[in-house]
Amino acid sequence: MSFFPVFEVHEELSKLIKDPFRGFVLVGESGFLVDTSFDDEEATNTTIMVANWLKIALDRIKSELKIDENHVTVFLSLRDVSYLFRQLGSEIYAVFVLSGAAPLPVLGKDEELALQKVEFLIEGKPIEEIEA
Repeated sequence: MSFFPVFEVHEELSKLIKDPFRGFVLVGESGFLVDTSFDDEEATNTTIMVANWLKIALDRIKSELKIDENHVTVFLSLRDVSYLFRQLGSEIYAVFVLSGAAPLPVLGKDEELALQKVEFLIEGKPIEEIEA
């Protein structure tokens, strides 16, 4: 996994944590925790488990369909919790936890720009290239 400015990435992702978003985990390709907004160890571990499960499912789907795509978003609701899984480049995955069984959130322009900025930071691209 390549190195990237974790503090800047954390700051950008933290801007997204407002209703219905409760928090996030950032997981590396090998399933290891890179960063989180949660103080609660149980919430962190559960979200990492969901992230790894979705990553395995996504890898299987991409393999079966022979798709080479590194920008995938998956929405999942389990009981009273919803998760928004976002692949950020080839090595990093972000999973956002949403309040309750929230309907699929429509990410606005600001949220998409924040995620694009995070992706550029992770991939080492200059953020000046982001089209506003």
